[in-house]
This record gives sequence, structure tokens and C-alpha cells, in this order.
Amino acid sequence: MGNTGKMGKTILILGLVSVVLATSGCTGGGTTTTEQLSEMTPSEVVAEYIKAHKHGDYEKMYSLMSTEYRNSHSEASFRTQIEAPRRAMEQQGTPIKFIKVTGEEISGNSATVEFMYELSSIGVTETETVELIKESDGWKIVNAKYEL
Repeated sequence: MGNTGKMGKTILILGLVSVVLATSGCTGGGTTTTEQLSEMTPSEVVAEYIKAHKHGDYEKMYSLMSTEYRNSHSEASFRTQIEAPRRAMEQQGTPIKFIKVTGEEISGNSATVEFMYELSSIGVTETETVELIKESDGWKIVNAKYEL
């Protein structure tokens, strides 16, 4: 699969996770400060991204993306990439039944967060992994995924 296909799958995965966690009761209150973000674990950054998605805060979601990602994708294109798969899933009536973070691995300035979700209407349970990188202002998500 070429880079374009891989990018498409990556976007679809992050977007789906966003819908999953938003519908599974992942909540949090208040605004997270830049200082708080810099102290978060990779799993907490993923949870913050999901919370922002639930509230339609695309600006916050975009701010949680790596510098390299933001340098190659505008905020407008990011928003379009996240919204389109979400709308498609809603139109197909594919509700998300369950999600949980199943693991976190940190190796130097890189990390992965693994999670599980279920698409109950089609009986599919999946496990996906989000990659993060440690930057000067904290952990950042490497690639936009619709599921987050």
C-alpha cells in the first residue's frame, strides 16, 4: 500500500476512535492549559484529543498534532479529513459500542497508545495503535486518525 493509502487508513482510524470515545462517555471538564498538556502522558494526550473531538474543538485537536504534521497539513484540511469519515459512519448507522485504552509504550521520545473499539452494528472489534512523539511542549500525535 502506498503512502496515500496508508494516510487514508490512518485518518479513518483516528476519526473512528474519536467517534468511539465520544459516544462511550469519555468526558472531562474544563479547559486544559498548555502547561498541563506538557505534563500529560501519551494516553492522556490521546484522551484530550478525544475530548476535544467530542466537543467539536478542532483547533485543540489540531494543536495536539505533531509539529511535522501541522507543517504539512493546514488546520482546514485537518478538519475536513476528520469530519468526512465521521459523517459517513453516521449516515451508515454504524454505532460504536465500546472502547478502552489497552496499552501504552514509551521508548525515548516515541510512544504508542493502543485501544480497542467495537462497531456493534457489524459485529467488528478492532485494536488500533496511535503513535506519538515527545516535543518540547509535550507528547504530540504523529498522524491524524478519524477514530480518535
